[in-house]
Amino acid sequence: MPQYKTHLMAGFFVFLLIFLLFQSTNFFGHYSFLYMISCLFGSLFPDIDTKSMIQKFLYFILFTITIVAILSKQWEIASIIGLFSLIPLIVNHRKLTHRIWFVILIPFFIPVVTFYYNKAIIFPIFVSYIFFVLGAISHILLDFGIFKTFKRK
Repeated sequence: MPQYKTHLMAGFFVFLLIFLLFQSTNFFGHYSFLYMISCLFGSLFPDIDTKSMIQKFLYFILFTITIVAILSKQWEIASIIGLFSLIPLIVNHRKLTHRIWFVILIPFFIPVVTFYYNKAIIFPIFVSYIFFVLGAISHILLDFGIFKTFKRK
């Protein structure tokens, strides 16, 4: 079972591989650091269902977003964040959060909300989402291996 440092290295490797593949284009622009952080965060994301560094970080971010949403009277965002924050508390380790569909669908909330509130920054946010998902998939592949990941029910 890989530790968080191994998952971070895998996430960085995924980012580096994509960066090297697309470096001749102007795909990254000024957002390379954002994309790398997204990939690293994604590489730790499936372990939000355990008492870990990523769970503490996630709750800090969710708490901050909830406070900002409440202060700006965005009740729908505050309530959705509240629902999402319950997921780590009600699932077993390596069940729900280690499913490919979960790491694709749950974070998709961020580009959808961004598109609704600020269409001007949707491209870097959506690309960050892609990097996040690729980092999360690298985590699942490390935990289960490539064949077990896609054969699990």
